[in-house]
Amino acid sequence: MLTGYRQSLSNFAKFIIQPKKAFKAVKAKVAGKSVATVHGVQFALINKISESNVVKFANASVTSNAKELREYCVCFLINAAGKSTFIEGAKNLREEITSEIGRRSLVSIVE
Repeated sequence: MLTGYRQSLSNFAKFIIQPKKAFKAVKAKVAGKSVATVHGVQFALINKISESNVVKFANASVTSNAKELREYCVCFLINAAGKSTFIEGAKNLREEITSEIGRRSLVSIVE
C-alpha cells in the first residue's frame, strides 16, 4: 500500500506543472473513491498560483470540478484586478470564471 502511495505522489509531482493532466489522473482515482487525492492536488496547486499561471489553474479547475481551486483562483483574479496587476493570458479565461468574477464585482459595487 505504501508503494502505491509513493507512486501517486510521484505521478503528482510529474503533473504539478500541468493541472489538466493532474486532474485527469485524479479523476480516474475518484471513481475508486480516492477523494483525498483530489483535495491534495487542489491545495498543492493553490500553493503554486501566481500571475503567470492563475489562468491555467482556473480553467483546469472548471474542467476538473475542483471547487476549492476555482474559488481561490477567482479571489486571486479579483484581487489582481483591484490592484491593476497584469495577468498573463487573461483573455483565455473560461466563461464560467469570467462570469463569476463579473457577478461578484457587480454585487460588491451594488453593496
